[in-house]
Amino acid sequence: MIGGFGLRFGERDTRAPGFLIDTWRAWQDLVSLALRIGLPDAAPMSQRVFRLGERLFLGDIKAANVIPDIVLKRVPEVVVDAKYKGRLEDGREPGTCSEFERVSVRSRTVIAVEVEIRGISKEHGLAMFASNIAAWFRASSLA
Repeated sequence: MIGGFGLRFGERDTRAPGFLIDTWRAWQDLVSLALRIGLPDAAPMSQRVFRLGERLFLGDIKAANVIPDIVLKRVPEVVVDAKYKGRLEDGREPGTCSEFERVSVRSRTVIAVEVEIRGISKEHGLAMFASNIAAWFRASSLA
């Protein structure tokens, strides 16, 4: 018998505690991977500093920098911030994108998009996920 970390292996039973995953981090990595597969020419970069604008504080003007999940090298750059939220609606193809909000902030536009994840574990699921996300970016003139 092997013991430790909640694991127990025996002739009659095998027990393991399962896995603990930071869902938001796994989602961010999955979206980043899909963009690398689906839009390789957009040179997706993860966790790079992006200058959002300027900050005025006590008379000093300083750079207002953010570190988004992914930046696509375009003119202007496309900033992607992946958020994971569970939904109970009927599933669609993996990677199907649905815009649900658009907000303008000066010369920038923020687009909120829901991306379907269910079905990604099926055969060719990751390829379909990446292809559908890339198709949405192209159709939206963001890639």
